[in-house]
Amino acid sequence: MVKRDTARSQIRYCEVCYRRLPAIISVNTREKLSKAVQLMHEYNISQLPVIDNGKVVGRLDESSLMKLLHDGIAFTRQQISAVMGKPMQTLDEDTDITEVYRILLSDTTGVIVTRNEIPIGVITRVDLINYWATH
Repeated sequence: MVKRDTARSQIRYCEVCYRRLPAIISVNTREKLSKAVQLMHEYNISQLPVIDNGKVVGRLDESSLMKLLHDGIAFTRQQISAVMGKPMQTLDEDTDITEVYRILLSDTTGVIVTRNEIPIGVITRVDLINYWATH
């Protein structure tokens, strides 16, 4: 196997997440599932953090939404608080990307990036793939 040169200085969140999206796309516990589906479709994303009062309190992802649709949940009436999953792990924006990589190798599909404990973005597996494929 031919390897590329991987010696590099610390890579930060802002270098990896170059997509032209709002800083963080999220929903809150009081919103309806239809809002989550609309945002995921509009921004072509596979998961959403649920944020209340600046704190990450849960998440929604494609798998959970697919199951809810299959089970016949009324998306226009169901509040997110009743069906959200556990929150994604959070890491400070200055955390080296190798730590994010380590976490994403597990069953985790995304990591919330924070600045001064305030959520500012999400890094997913595809973000790392895209970054490393182009740098």
